[in-house]
Amino acid sequence: MLAFTLTSHTEASDSTMHTRSTIKALTLAAGVVLSTHAFAQPRPAAPAAPAGPVELVRSGDWAAYSVTDAQRNRSCYALATPRTADPAVGPRRDPTNMFITARPRQNVRNEISIVIGYVFQPNSAANIEVVASAGNQRFAMITRDRAAWVENPAQETQMIAAMRGGRELIVRGTSSRGTATTDRYSLTGLGAVLDRIAAECR
Repeated sequence: MLAFTLTSHTEASDSTMHTRSTIKALTLAAGVVLSTHAFAQPRPAAPAAPAGPVELVRSGDWAAYSVTDAQRNRSCYALATPRTADPAVGPRRDPTNMFITARPRQNVRNEISIVIGYVFQPNSAANIEVVASAGNQRFAMITRDRAAWVENPAQETQMIAAMRGGRELIVRGTSSRGTATTDRYSLTGLGAVLDRIAAECR
């Protein structure tokens, strides 16, 4: 069973205030806890925990879930685990996952985030490389604690298109101990999962 609590990012109309996404997820099956990420004043805690997630579809290496919060707002998430992780998950590294989020009430679509399984080196960058026969594409990630997000949210649409046409996704980062990591995700099944999320969370 999986349980999630996520708060999506909002971009204020006032250019002096820019709140990137906050995400907290508890994946009971894998024992993963996502850290909160924010670049503005922290938002109040939700008044109640959301209902447990419902699996919508599983395709290839990806699965889709929906969850409804206490205000009856529905959100959907795609979730995958890397096929290979270097260094491997073990005593010195927690499980790592990638999420793609849709929160219709907040006008959030295809928000990409990663929980890496360790604490990132402070002020370090990470990157995602999408491997495809048409050519590889790289996207910069911004990091905080154990999580990473696409540095330029405007590129998320481009990145999703590249992922739909790709065969593999490579995540590279650096831990607080200076260890370089490389995680490889299969993109098999992603298209079907994203299509289901688009239908369920319009």
